[in-house]
Amino acid sequence: MHRKRILIILLILGMFPFIGCKSKSHDTSTESRPESPDPLAEEGRSRAMDKLSPFVLKCGSNYFFKKSVENSEVMRGTIDVVYELIGEACSFIYTVSPLKESDKLNGWELRAKLQFSCKGPTRIWHPQKGWQLWTEKGLDVSIGVGKISGTWSLSEAFDLGYKKLSCEEIYRIQLPVKKAARPKR
Repeated sequence: MHRKRILIILLILGMFPFIGCKSKSHDTSTESRPESPDPLAEEGRSRAMDKLSPFVLKCGSNYFFKKSVENSEVMRGTIDVVYELIGEACSFIYTVSPLKESDKLNGWELRAKLQFSCKGPTRIWHPQKGWQLWTEKGLDVSIGVGKISGTWSLSEAFDLGYKKLSCEEIYRIQLPVKKAARPKR
């Protein structure tokens, strides 16, 4: 039971990465990597990227997320909003936490975090309001990854409200809606 609580806490701490529009592989050109990779740590990084890549999307040079949030206008239910982040200021950071002796005795083999950090312009698309103004908020999203007694654990992006997204969906959002011309009488 104690291990389950530790896993739940680890899973809650984390979240996300990213894919290109036309490929299942992810762009690791901006990903931080250790100088001499540990095979266990590399497997953890790979598992985290594979698990989360369907939930974050790179279209062109920008990154996009879709997330369910509380609908504050009607005070009930959720709506799906889309976040757009300028890709030049974004990077993946993979950090392996050192294990204490007590962690090892409790079965921990790896405890790590994959973080997507974007320190630049961000905007949100709201279904009733359209695109909001750009802000400098940026965004940091991470997923926890661990291995305990031979079993891998990753926090689940869909448990945190993130949903799959496609470039086609982004292109539909980006294009202005044209009003139909009225027929002449």
